[in-house]
Amino acid sequence: MRQAVVLGNPGTKRTVYLEKAAKETQISVAFLDWKDFTGQDFPETWSGNQRFLKIDPPVWTSCCLEELSRLTRDYEDQLKALEALGKRENVRFLNEPCAIWQLLDKRNCKEKLQSLGIPVTQAINQHVNGWQQLLEAMERCHISQVFLKPVRGSGAAGIAAFRYQR
Repeated sequence: MRQAVVLGNPGTKRTVYLEKAAKETQISVAFLDWKDFTGQDFPETWSGNQRFLKIDPPVWTSCCLEELSRLTRDYEDQLKALEALGKRENVRFLNEPCAIWQLLDKRNCKEKLQSLGIPVTQAINQHVNGWQQLLEAMERCHISQVFLKPVRGSGAAGIAAFRYQR
């Protein structure tokens, strides 16, 4: 029997929708909470020879930008542990851990997408120090709105939108 496990946080939209889809397709789904995952082993109840793991991002309780680097580093460490565990336990991932941790570096992710010919938003490819330099760079590039992102992070953590009209 095929068995899928979702590693995530209980009650998120992703979890709810995946459980609903699995039920409709008669696939057994187990849920593993990030807070219970040690990185050392999968639960004993997870058995069978056709195992699939869906990784949902952890839900962080902190909104402090100062903690973003540490949280991202911890997540990357967990993903690396998952990759090693998956090889040892013969697990098929619905989303590969190495692909997820590569996406955590926003700059490298954007460069990779561009190298594959995938359209991405225009970027201001220079370091700006303060709002005045940002406005000057935006004007030079003919950009009226930007998203300011930390280089490393998951999802929309730390992202701010900035728009101006002349």
